[in-house]
Order: sequence, then C-alpha cells, then structure tokens
Amino acid sequence: MIDTDCPPISLAELVQEAELLTRVDRKYLVPRTDLPAVLAGLPAGTRVLEINGRRDFAYRSAYFDTPALHSYLAAARGRRHRFKLRIRSYLDSDLHFFEVKTRGIRGTTTKQRIPYDDEPTLSPSALAYAAEVLGTRLDLAHVLTTRYHRQTFFLPAGSLPAGSLPTGSPAAGSPAAGSLPVGLSPAGSLPAGSPAAGSPAAGSPAAAGGARLTIDTRLVWELPDGSSVSAPDWAIVETKSAAGASTADRLLWSLRHRPRVVSKYGTGLAALRPDLPANRWRPALRMFPADLATDRRRPTPQPARTDRWHSTTDTSPADRWHPATDTSPNHLPADRWHPAPRMSPAGKASR
Repeated sequence: MIDTDCPPISLAELVQEAELLTRVDRKYLVPRTDLPAVLAGLPAGTRVLEINGRRDFAYRSAYFDTPALHSYLAAARGRRHRFKLRIRSYLDSDLHFFEVKTRGIRGTTTKQRIPYDDEPTLSPSALAYAAEVLGTRLDLAHVLTTRYHRQTFFLPAGSLPAGSLPTGSPAAGSPAAGSLPVGLSPAGSLPAGSPAAGSPAAGSPAAAGGARLTIDTRLVWELPDGSSVSAPDWAIVETKSAAGASTADRLLWSLRHRPRVVSKYGTGLAALRPDLPANRWRPALRMFPADLATDRRRPTPQPARTDRWHSTTDTSPADRWHPATDTSPNHLPADRWHPAPRMSPAGKASR
C-alpha cells in the first residue's frame, strides 16, 4: 500500500460522486518510486476509498475471448469498435461481477455489468448478457487472469492550485515539453481567458463532477496453463473522468508522465504470448523482465492464410463483433469493421 494522508471516502459516497460507468480513461506507466510525488501533488479535497479501515484492495480479473482472439486483436490493431469481457472479483469483500466493456464514440469507454458468482467459467446467463450487449452470440473461453492491488482516489472538480506544482514544472494544465498528448494544444496557443489546454471547459461534465484516480500495484498475469509474469517495480495509474482531462492528468503531465496505450488484458497476453502481434503494446512491455522483451523482438513465423476474410450483405451493428470464418489468431477481419464496397454500374468500387 502507498501511504497517504488523504481523508477517507466511503464506497457509497464514491459511487454517488463519480460512478463513471461511461467515461474517458487515460493510463500511465509509473515507476513505484515516483508514486510519492504523484500523491503529494494531488489537489486539496482529494479523498481515498476506505472500507472497514482498509485502503488497499485485492482485485482479480478473468478475461474471456473467442478462439480467434477477436477482443485482443481488435485492441492490438486499434479498431474503433472493440469489446472486453471479464469477471471482475473484489477479493476482500467477496463480490464478483461479469462485465462487458465497449469502446464508444470519441474514445469513451462504457462498462455494463451484472452480479456474478465466483465461477471459473461463463454461465449461460453471462453468455446471454454478453450477447445482449454486443448484439451477437460469441464462442468464448477463459484466456487470461490478472491480479493486483488497487487504491482509489476521488478528486473534486477544479484546477490544481498553482503552488502544488514543483519549481520548474510546466504551467498547470500543460504536459511536459515535447510530450504533449495527441489532440491537446499547448496552453500558450489558446486565446486569453480560455481554459487550460486539456482541462474541462466551464459547465462541461468534467468540470461539474469529480474524477477518479486509481493506482494498481503488485501486478501479476497468468495464463490458464499456469504460465505467469509480474511487474513488481511498476504501477498502472489510471484517470477516469466524464469528459476532458482531470486534475490528476495535469499533475501527471507536470511530472513528465505521458498517457500510454496500456491494457492489462492486452499487455499481459502480449507478454505471455510472443506469437501474437503486439506493436501497440511495445512501450508498455518494458514493465516486464528483459528476457520477455527479447522474446518479443524475435520474428515469429506467421501461418499461411487459407481463407479470405469476408463480410456478408448484412451490415447491422451486430456484425461489428461477429467472427468470420477465418479462425487464425494472427488475423482480424478488416471487413468486419467496414461494409464491403458496393459496385457502381461502371464497375468501380464505391463506398
């Protein structure tokens, strides 16, 4: 557990103030030695989740995917429509949920879930729930389990006090020079009186409500065959806000930490399965031992493709998730995400 003097917040209060089932997430890879500086810079009014005197909670997530790993490959290749299925277990309170996470418009993440028993496999009710949310029934199997400890902080709305930034840091609301996240403008390029770059505009959901900051440590990933890997020297820090950047994001930027493409499912499976494509996760793979990084650099023979991906004439939303006939784990059907070209009378393809 990372020591902090923040006052407590109950689970009921946290849900009331910032449930954020639909939200914008940003993830950061932070060395554990840097965490005290992050906690010291949190704004006044920050509170930490406390339940029965505990502030550090054990989590377990069991991830499920199709035989062709459609969930993993959609994330690895940056598909706009993608999903994630897992059983999330809060081990200290013996609570379990089956969760379906989907990526929505403008990068928002929507999480839908139902209470679940502590089962290692998906029940018919869970499969039916996934089919209801995704619009199609998938053949699913357990692929990966993650374990970690989490601390959760509630951050009130508002900007960081100017005095909370270290001497020589960029202005509050701006990332470090040369590390500006994509889509955000330098503060100096905004008209006078505008909100700081990356900060929520006045009246926006992010400005009106609070945000969450989670710190995950003691990270362990395990395959069903028992193979495992851990990252004891790193933390995954995640910010969650209704829209825009939170005060925690601006603090992390000021401390020279940039948002990273990090997925516990994707990164862990990439580390344990060097046969899978993993370019999207390479910056995050530095968490793992050097021998794993070496394995990732070795070229992997690719199986010959015997079938072409194809799409049907039905372009309903369910097709976004529906597996095609090719079950190779190294190929994702590009046509699944884009309708097939229509042929014009002149014989030219048009969209």
